[in-house]
Amino acid sequence: MFLSTTKRSPWLALSMIGMLAFANEGFAQSPTLQLTQVASGLSSPTAIAHAPGDATRLFITERGGNIKVLNLGTGTVTTFMSTAQLTSANGFTTGGERGLLGMAFDPNYATNRRFYLNYTGTSGHTFIRGFVTQAGNPNLVDGNTGAANILNFNQDFSNHNGGWIGFGPDNQLYIATGDGGSGNDPNNRALDRSQFLGKMLRITPNTTSTGGYTSPTGNPFLGDGNANTRDEIWAYGLRNPWRCSFDRLTGDLYIGDVGQNAREEISFQHANSTGGQNYGWRQFEGTASTGLSGSANQGTTAHTRPIYNYVQSTANGRSVTGGYVYRGPLTAIQGQYFYADYVGRTLLSFEFDGSASANFNGNNVRYLTDWTLIARNPAGTSIRSDWSTFGEDALGNLYVADLSNGRVYKFTAATVPAVLSSTEMVTGSVVAGTVNDLRTSNNQYLRLLGQTRLKQPDLPANLDLKVWSVSTVDSPARMDVTIESRVSQRLCRVELSAMNWLKEDYENIGKFEVGSTESAKKIEATDASRFVNKAGEIELRIRFFPSDTNEPLEAFIDQVQIDLGG
Repeated sequence: MFLSTTKRSPWLALSMIGMLAFANEGFAQSPTLQLTQVASGLSSPTAIAHAPGDATRLFITERGGNIKVLNLGTGTVTTFMSTAQLTSANGFTTGGERGLLGMAFDPNYATNRRFYLNYTGTSGHTFIRGFVTQAGNPNLVDGNTGAANILNFNQDFSNHNGGWIGFGPDNQLYIATGDGGSGNDPNNRALDRSQFLGKMLRITPNTTSTGGYTSPTGNPFLGDGNANTRDEIWAYGLRNPWRCSFDRLTGDLYIGDVGQNAREEISFQHANSTGGQNYGWRQFEGTASTGLSGSANQGTTAHTRPIYNYVQSTANGRSVTGGYVYRGPLTAIQGQYFYADYVGRTLLSFEFDGSASANFNGNNVRYLTDWTLIARNPAGTSIRSDWSTFGEDALGNLYVADLSNGRVYKFTAATVPAVLSSTEMVTGSVVAGTVNDLRTSNNQYLRLLGQTRLKQPDLPANLDLKVWSVSTVDSPARMDVTIESRVSQRLCRVELSAMNWLKEDYENIGKFEVGSTESAKKIEATDASRFVNKAGEIELRIRFFPSDTNEPLEAFIDQVQIDLGG
């Protein structure tokens, strides 16, 4: 939960994720982000694609079956392909999680004019089908030439269709499939290597009108002599991979996999991987064990944990939308992997820390930044929506679309101001650990990764935060501090103090109670000039007093926001 910041009001955010506590650490500054609308009037956009080498156009699929082409030079949007042209061969089913879900252009599109679609056809089953554009007009599909079925398979239920398709650096077609739907993978498809569902498939599509495909050399189960493994499988143990991407610079694969009721996750595959990863579902949801049984046909491959996962909540969201590593012209956000949460209406990014897959633990990231309120349109208005998909153009510019409003935005500005000069963390009675990262932007947003783990008898436990040169408000009359938190116990008292620089001692400015359900509490202090010294320093102390001192306590602080008013 966030509060709006007033003009020239700095705010501070503290995020705590993973099994980390606090220690002294430096920081790097993060930019503001501007999103410029480039298209509107779309109907439930599900995918954004571009033709290889073509920097003039974007193609946007709509859930209902149409494909629109956006001229990036003029901003005009026209119909490239209609639902009728899509449904002529295999029928079409749309609504909910069904519909036209994915699009990818052949690496040799410049000569063969071929592209591929992933959609739900008759009875909601998945079809991968190839098409070609008109020879004389690349802005229209040729509905009569070259269209062919590549691959199709049945779905158990109406949800969890996956839908992403994309060509990798190896020029093979990758297809992300859901587990067949319902809840908790009732037919145990994802771990069953004889099934297409819950997988990342890798195939070589035939580029003729006869369609079909072959399984390329290098697929991990190709020719393994096991009649119960499919040659097409590249990786398995996925639940509902909604939007995946290859880093155009490194070739690494990122998979946004929607969780059940506990965790959302970003899974990862190094560019030099030989495939065969077991991403764990349905035995694992993110890094957490589900207690559900595995499949007799899942093999002995150990679970590859995600590089990042987050707990589902009202604030965090409950449905991840995978994105892209930014490789466009904006230098300030180079190398940041952007993703979103459809339900939480959030927009975030991080940088993968380079860990080996054996060391993946769900928190292998740095520079985690919540852009939800930082991202703004050119008029300065914050943009928050149900982000459904991301896409790149041929130059690496990044785009994001929202489902309900039918708009597409381009990442157009990122600047790095010099705001904070130094920060310092003091551990107090917190389990030793390290800080992953500190970043700030020009609206003075600061985000810290970590999690306090308080243990008896070191209670009450103190969390001290000192920020230097954060204030741009001279002699602020008001300071509002909003703390979003939860604890493992039923009830815990939280006290907030701020350094009174006139007395050179902490002054208690408020307290509240928090339980196991995440909540946000706001504490207001007047005559706040005493809390900001001449150097612009602010120091806060948060203290935790559990109701049951005999029971171990974990405290989770998801956000701390400071708002200074003149």
